[in-house]
Amino acid sequence: MSKNLESGEELQRIVKEKKTIVLSFWAEWAEPSVKLNELFDQLAEINSNLVFLKVEAEKVAEVAEHFQVSSVPTFLFLKGGKVIHKIEGAFGSQLTEQVAKLSSSVAAAETKRESAAPKNNLNDRLEKLINLGTVTLFMKGSPSSPQCGFSRKIVDILNEQGIKFESFNIFEDEEVRNGLKEYSNWPTYPQLYIAGKLVGGLDIVKELAEEGELKGMVPATTTKTTPAPSNTSAAPKPAADPKELKERIEHLLNSSKVMLFMKGTPETPQCGFSRKIVDLLNGQEVKFNTFNILVDEEIRTGLKEYSNWPTYPQLYIAGKLVGGLDIVKELAEEGELKGMVPATTTKTTSAPSNTSAAPKPAADSKELKERIEHLLNSSKVMLFMKGTPETPQCGFSRKIVDLLNGQEVKFNTFNILVDEEIRTGLKEYSNWPTYPQLYVNAKLVGGLDIVKELIEEGEFADLLA
Repeated sequence: MSKNLESGEELQRIVKEKKTIVLSFWAEWAEPSVKLNELFDQLAEINSNLVFLKVEAEKVAEVAEHFQVSSVPTFLFLKGGKVIHKIEGAFGSQLTEQVAKLSSSVAAAETKRESAAPKNNLNDRLEKLINLGTVTLFMKGSPSSPQCGFSRKIVDILNEQGIKFESFNIFEDEEVRNGLKEYSNWPTYPQLYIAGKLVGGLDIVKELAEEGELKGMVPATTTKTTPAPSNTSAAPKPAADPKELKERIEHLLNSSKVMLFMKGTPETPQCGFSRKIVDLLNGQEVKFNTFNILVDEEIRTGLKEYSNWPTYPQLYIAGKLVGGLDIVKELAEEGELKGMVPATTTKTTSAPSNTSAAPKPAADSKELKERIEHLLNSSKVMLFMKGTPETPQCGFSRKIVDLLNGQEVKFNTFNILVDEEIRTGLKEYSNWPTYPQLYVNAKLVGGLDIVKELIEEGEFADLLA
């Protein structure tokens, strides 16, 4: 509903409320302006997100002079007290059109603010929950009555390690259950956090525990320990300079085309995971250098943060992280590993020279990205696999197809074996080194293990909703 403006002070008060304002300058003696005020009133009734003020130009002369209004009818549109549009004359159609545009713009901005507010509020809630304790576990059920096998196993591991932890039952809050997946970019439960940072799920926690890494990540106050004798003469070791540590790490990463950070040496590995990855690389006849993280605590701790990978061993090719034992094993089984390694670091038989064959030009990165995104958006559920659903060319692809069919999911596929550009480019785009890769609504879900876990835990249907 429109109002009559009585003074400049009244206008200033309304401007301070950060409202979007429409002013109608009129006079009793100017019949067109009186008549258009009827339209003005009607527009005010149906556009309640704007403030409509009628200004009798001669009576509230200070406002008319301030805005340099010299004729009536004149309509001004104000945002933040500034004129964003002006209509001089009896143009009712222009007035109606401009009000509609402005009202739509304001409505869109309000909707955006309203949709952002819940997300911001949810993120605040999640951060508080994550920091509920130094060690916080998001699980199905409670520690005393877990509601899934994965949650039960991770609780057992934490108890066996003597780690005190807080927990949150994600079954009790659907908003947290769905929101934390997006917040952490981790699609399954349970999820363990230490000092506000995601560690991972059961597999990673299990591996950290087996390798004796888990307790070292937890502040002493949250583990059951026997106090050590005081030693006042021992000064604490100064923290590494972050810049220098980063330079050291990058120097090591680039010291060899294939670099393995492991426990021990290839001749005397100090853990089963390191021994197995060394055997894999030797079995693939890959030449590689190693760094023993047990002899340098700064590198051991710093590389985890640098790579955002919490366990060892870690394999790097051309300075880029490939992953740990599971990923390297999968790559080797699928024949992918050798293709990632520069030819000079594998034992090969020279092929005959072919001077007539010109090298294929590298794909334009922008065009390749557009191709990938076009494929991702071509179907709600999109599977990048080896072969086709009818004739899969690898065991992992066959198993994931069987899982999706078992869930009666409609999905499209792309055979990465017929397009080397997509096969290589999608790995970099998704930061996921192996195939198959499943996407829902153009977002990466993961590979076979994650899809299998989601289905087993009844989470997969939620992704498709």
